[in-house]
Amino acid sequence: MKQILFSIFLFTYSISMSGQLEMAKHNLLYHKLAINPAYAGAEDVLAFSAAYQSNWSNFEGAPSTKIFNAHSPFPSKHVSIGLHTQFGQLGATQFWEINLSYNYRISLGKGIMSFGVNTVTESYRINYSGLAAANYADLELPQFNASYYLSNYGTGVYYRTASYFLGLSIPKLIDRSKAIEDNYIMDLMRDDYRTTYLMAGGVLPVHPKVKIGASFLTGFGRNGTFENTTHLYGIFFNTLWLGITHNTDGMVEGMVQIEVSPRIRIGFGQNFKTGSLRNYHDGKFNLMANYRFVPSHQHPTQKSFLF
Repeated sequence: MKQILFSIFLFTYSISMSGQLEMAKHNLLYHKLAINPAYAGAEDVLAFSAAYQSNWSNFEGAPSTKIFNAHSPFPSKHVSIGLHTQFGQLGATQFWEINLSYNYRISLGKGIMSFGVNTVTESYRINYSGLAAANYADLELPQFNASYYLSNYGTGVYYRTASYFLGLSIPKLIDRSKAIEDNYIMDLMRDDYRTTYLMAGGVLPVHPKVKIGASFLTGFGRNGTFENTTHLYGIFFNTLWLGITHNTDGMVEGMVQIEVSPRIRIGFGQNFKTGSLRNYHDGKFNLMANYRFVPSHQHPTQKSFLF
């Protein structure tokens, strides 16, 4: 299995792509729940996480996104539920998404296999009346506001052990772009529908106090689009995480994370563009936090934040 995961890792890292994924999907360590409903309950306790991202700060109307996650297994340990929400703004566009997950878990080999389903409600609103046209005679600029409320459904499977994980999911099975008359919003959303996501990763101890880890997320779009995000990181003393993330859209992110206790971890990431746009903006930054209701007697090495 380790050889198979390593081969997949090298293959997906070497291919370029043209698709566009949401902010949550570029932070795999924190936001698996947004991508795969079968991940719910994977931390084996009630867990909360939150994140904030701001990018293109040198541009007016720069995007920003807020994310909140919560998930937990039921006492039976065979059933789990999860909640993912995100709220954001991109120029004159405001959007929010609420994603509810449910899964069933079974023991398989040395790990746990989960089968999940999810339902998604999303809203998009464009304030066209607040835009300033360069040419007052521009008849192409709408003079009204547009709003859309859409629902969707998804499914996924997720397998995890103490040292690696593997997941496959389609979080939005139904193509809702045909229900949207606004071409701008349709272009913003269409790549997400019926996109299949493959994720995998693992951690390897190289010293009693040092571990190295790698993970990736790959999206295969229905129209042949492809996107990959790769994470490489080191874990020191089970407390300090230092890592780097590379997206095939040319974004590189440095990440620092501190596991304050078995219950709390906080993280910061700074992204930098490596293409021709690097001279026009200072990248984007992420702030992240996670809290888990871990029993007081549990040692941090007994349950990792990883999987």
